[in-house]
Amino acid sequence: MNIYKYLTFTQFVDMVECQRLYLTRISEWDDVYEAAGLKHAVSTSIPKLAPSFVSEMMGEELMTVLDKNVFDSYYAQSWTISEQESDAMWRIYSPRRDGVRIKMKADTVERSIREGLKIIDPKAQVYQSRVIYRNDNLGEIYVKRKAFEHENEYRFWTVIQMGSINPPPDRAFINDTNGFIRYLEKCHKGVPVSLYYPVTIDMIDEITLDPRAASYHEETFNTYCENRKIVKQVYKKSKLYTEL
Repeated sequence: MNIYKYLTFTQFVDMVECQRLYLTRISEWDDVYEAAGLKHAVSTSIPKLAPSFVSEMMGEELMTVLDKNVFDSYYAQSWTISEQESDAMWRIYSPRRDGVRIKMKADTVERSIREGLKIIDPKAQVYQSRVIYRNDNLGEIYVKRKAFEHENEYRFWTVIQMGSINPPPDRAFINDTNGFIRYLEKCHKGVPVSLYYPVTIDMIDEITLDPRAASYHEETFNTYCENRKIVKQVYKKSKLYTEL
C-alpha cells in the first residue's frame, strides 16, 4: 500500500543527508485532546503495572513519576493514504511554501522502523493502522477527533520498554516506594523526544514539491535532487493548481 508524508524542506534535507526519518514521543504532540485521551487511558492502567507493594500505597509522587514514564514510552509517526494532493495539507505542513510530499510503501516503512528499534529495544513491536475519527473514546492511539478527518491518516507506533534506553545499573534497591520512584527516574533519564529509523533515497517512490513554491526554490529543489543523484522520474513539482 502506498502512503504519503508531507515534510518541510528542512525535514526533507535532513532525511536525505542523514538517511533517516523518525517517530515522535506522543507526549510532544500538538493535539492536546488526542494526547490527553491516551494519557488518561495510560493512567487508569498504571496500578496494574506496578509491583504489588507499590500498588497498595499509590502516592501522588509515585503516580506522577510512573504516569510520565509510561506515557513517554509511546512513540508514533503519521502519514496519509490519500493519493490525491490536498490544498489543506500543503498549507498545514508546508507553511513556507517550500515543502515536499514523499511517497513510500507502508511495508517498507514498517521494516525500516523495526530495523531502527533493534538498537534501542529489540523487544519493541511496531504497530500500524488507519486512523479512526470520532469525538469520544479518544484513549486509543489510532483514534483522532473528527476535525482532522481530512488528513485520512495512517499511523505507525511503538511502545519502548521502561529502562531500555537508559537502564539503571541495579534493581536491588526496589524494595519500597521511594526505591521504586528512584528506579523510574533513572529509567526516564535521557529518554529522547524522537526515535530515528533508516531511510535511503532508493526507498522513496516519489518526491513532490509544493505547488506554491517560487521559481527560484523550484530551481534549488531540482539542483539539490540532481546533486544527490535522485532519479529524475522520482521528483517533480506539484501541478495541483495547474491541472484539472
